[in-house]
Amino acid sequence: MQSKLHGAHGSIRLSLILGGLILGIGAMGYYYYADSRAKIRKEVAGDLASIAKEKANLISVWRDERIADASAAAAAAAMMPSVKNLLVGHASPAERAVLLAWLEALRSNYGYAHLSLADLEGRPLIEVGRAEATRTQLAAAANEAAASKTPVFRDFDAYGNEQSPHVGVSAALAPSPGAAARGVLLMEMDPETHLIPLIQSWPTSSPTAEAVLLRREGSEVVLLTQMRQQPVSKMTRAPVERFTGKNVRPVAGVPGTGEIFDYMGVPVVVAWRMVRGTNWVVASKVDAAEVFAPLNSQARLLGLILAALVLAGATTGIVIWRNQQALHYEQQLESARALRSATDMLHAIVDSAPTAIMTLNPERVVTSWNRAAERVFGWSAEEVVGRQLPIVPAAHDSLFKMQFQQVLGGETVERREVYRKRKDGVEIPLELTAAPLRSADGSTPGAVALMLDLSAQKLAEGSLQEIKDRWQFALEGAEEGVWDWNVESGKVYYSRRWKEILGYQEHEISDSVEEWTGRIHPDDAAANMEAVERHFRRETPAYQFEYRARRKDGKYAWLAGRGKVIVWSDDGRPLRFVGTKVDMTHRKELEERLRQAQKMESVGRLAGGVAHDFNNHLTVIEGYSEMLLSQLPEGSPYLAYVTEIRNAGQRAGLLTRQLLTFSRQQLPDTRPLNLNDVIRDLEKMLRRLIRSDIEFTTVLAPELQTVRADATQIQQMLMNLVVNARDAMQDGGKLIIESSNVVLTEAYSSGQQPVRPGEYVLLTVSDTGCGMDEETMRQIFEPFFTTKPSGEGTGLGLCTVFSIVQQLGGWIWPYSEPGKGSTFKVYLPVDGRPGEKDERPAKPAQVAGTETILIAEDHDQVRGFSESVLRALGYEVLTARDGEEALKVALEHTGPLHLLLTDVAMPRMNGRDLARNLSERKPGLKVLFISGYTANVMAQQDMVEAGLEFLPKPFTPDQLGDKVRSILGPPSNGA
Repeated sequence: MQSKLHGAHGSIRLSLILGGLILGIGAMGYYYYADSRAKIRKEVAGDLASIAKEKANLISVWRDERIADASAAAAAAAMMPSVKNLLVGHASPAERAVLLAWLEALRSNYGYAHLSLADLEGRPLIEVGRAEATRTQLAAAANEAAASKTPVFRDFDAYGNEQSPHVGVSAALAPSPGAAARGVLLMEMDPETHLIPLIQSWPTSSPTAEAVLLRREGSEVVLLTQMRQQPVSKMTRAPVERFTGKNVRPVAGVPGTGEIFDYMGVPVVVAWRMVRGTNWVVASKVDAAEVFAPLNSQARLLGLILAALVLAGATTGIVIWRNQQALHYEQQLESARALRSATDMLHAIVDSAPTAIMTLNPERVVTSWNRAAERVFGWSAEEVVGRQLPIVPAAHDSLFKMQFQQVLGGETVERREVYRKRKDGVEIPLELTAAPLRSADGSTPGAVALMLDLSAQKLAEGSLQEIKDRWQFALEGAEEGVWDWNVESGKVYYSRRWKEILGYQEHEISDSVEEWTGRIHPDDAAANMEAVERHFRRETPAYQFEYRARRKDGKYAWLAGRGKVIVWSDDGRPLRFVGTKVDMTHRKELEERLRQAQKMESVGRLAGGVAHDFNNHLTVIEGYSEMLLSQLPEGSPYLAYVTEIRNAGQRAGLLTRQLLTFSRQQLPDTRPLNLNDVIRDLEKMLRRLIRSDIEFTTVLAPELQTVRADATQIQQMLMNLVVNARDAMQDGGKLIIESSNVVLTEAYSSGQQPVRPGEYVLLTVSDTGCGMDEETMRQIFEPFFTTKPSGEGTGLGLCTVFSIVQQLGGWIWPYSEPGKGSTFKVYLPVDGRPGEKDERPAKPAQVAGTETILIAEDHDQVRGFSESVLRALGYEVLTARDGEEALKVALEHTGPLHLLLTDVAMPRMNGRDLARNLSERKPGLKVLFISGYTANVMAQQDMVEAGLEFLPKPFTPDQLGDKVRSILGPPSNGA
């Protein structure tokens, strides 16, 4: 009995030791699990907060860019006369076509779904794309933009259950600076294409990661983007009461992180940030199951270890009871009972284990088969126990026999991956651990095998690899180049698109940071690195910089770089720096073209104003010269002097017409023309322009198609090109003028953006002169640019040519190299309309008269000249310095008043208002308008009505007399 008690006490002590060991391991495992979970949650929450903050910054920058687009477009529109005419209701079809092309260019270049120029009631005047908004909503946007001094951003909205949400921006337009808004520029963009990708993209592969954009509207919360678990939802609304507890913080706009339940009730780790300047909230989240999956796997492994310890303890107990039975016969019965109890417990433990456990005798006959083995392989214990092991595939049988013999020989197989078959014949992967069974006498009666089913793990690994492959495919397919810089090692991952932007293949760029910094333009390198360092010092939330980088072909491309440090060391040093770059070269070229067009427009207005004022002086010079020439007798010594004065005035008139053509304030009188006829008519004059040491040749194509153009402008264009060619051949050379029919295809036009495909007449002027370098070529069409010495050139020749070609809807392409001459190719579109007859009124046979004429002219000399001419012809003349004085003189005049001769632009009252007032008071009064601008421009600017009588300055005495007589009609018998 004492031995029995001693054995019992020893068993209790051993059980206590094993229990304490198991409890200690369990406590340590629990502490490790809790501590690891807290660290993982903190790390993931930090990454999510960085992602949410970055996405909030990206969205804010995107919103600022939309406002900048509207501001730039509105500023450009304010400089366009066509927009002003549209706002006041006087836009011509040509102007509407120009505006439509302009809006289409904005839409295609910047990705907008709908653009329109609308009135303040939301009615579109010109629009491109499909509008999602209703008339009432457009009117609201228009009124809001008109009331604001800056462009107004329109938030997410959807105009019906079937419509997609979109955003927009609107900017007010006024017909003149300082005037009240008369219209609005409306720009709508589909966020699904341009904004949502910023939100839904994710920097790392994750099956459950998701970014959601939401906002609060009173008692509701609006989920603005599609959700992973509800992909068909758009603009989903939910009451605030649904967002209980910690969920209320994101919709209240309080930034932070947390572990909460998402909109589907799934536990997630989440971080949220407000988007600057909006009521939007960006929430980035990952399912808690994904975040803690590795840790949970470790916890399961720890459970298996504890189960093994329990199994070991049970086995040790069995051995102790057997030893006690051998030591004392009286304890046999009690030991047998204890052994049966322990065996039952062991069987229960083995049956409850999640791992398939089986034992085999040396003949490979199954002696035990737990329930997990039944679940894994599909055979029940009754079907397997006592029979040969059925799970080994035929192809693996020889290897299995060899390994089984090694185990029987005393070796242990640990965590080896094998394939076994199920009852249905399917082979599955397993993790095998096998050991020999030892008997009391040291023999090996069999082996025990533990098998863990790896099917789910393999499936998960395959899914993870598929996700990685998809992420890599999405990364490579994006238009943005991606880089990932390990700051400490200097190693950088560059995506394929990053290398393609610079013209390199995948293998041509190493993974060093010098591959990036070494290609930056020297003028941008220091500023770019300073932008990086400012972000590294945490002075800026992210790195953003536009710079030039050298491509493989040696040319420089404009790039927009953005990046952010996503991993910092404990002492605040940047460890991992990731970002993107976008090719901005095309956009920079468009911006430069816009600036050039604005500069040309400004200079054109100045030139037009100068030409208008100069025409007043030329009227006096040419007019009095004609009067003197008509009065000087033959042989007078002053005849030559006055003739030179008149010729100088006429040459100055040609210069003013060049200025008006350049400024587009003199519209061409276009008619169907054959360029061969114009060249032949001008050939003699052109030969007189060039020197005798220049060989002049024309090569004219037969059956040349007609173009619609102004013959005078074509002559002016040819003379300017020929004079430039002549001046480039100081030592003589060859000058060739050619004409031909050409068809420009889509492929050709795609490489030459200003020209459209179609049929053209090509006019080519080539010379063998000194040629031009690239710097000169970039400036040749700019106004007042000349390479000639001071006093030998105005700089308006090629500028005028460029303006004429543009007015005619054509395109000019120059090519030149230093020392190899120059070629100018002018493409004019073929005209398919029938010709027009030249019908001009016949010159009246007699210009003198006795009628009464009122002259209203603010220029004293022009008024005096006109009065002298008309009085010399016998007319009674009344004069006035401005519109109000002319009205007073006309009302005080008691006799009949037959004709009003008035300047269009005058102080206090313009000519149009004067004519309207006098016509109401003196029915039958005829009106003749005069101005330094042309009649077409006067009508376009609503200064005179189209079709009224008009005489442009400068004019001669004969022109004035003929025009007055043609308006008044044949003189009466008393005249």
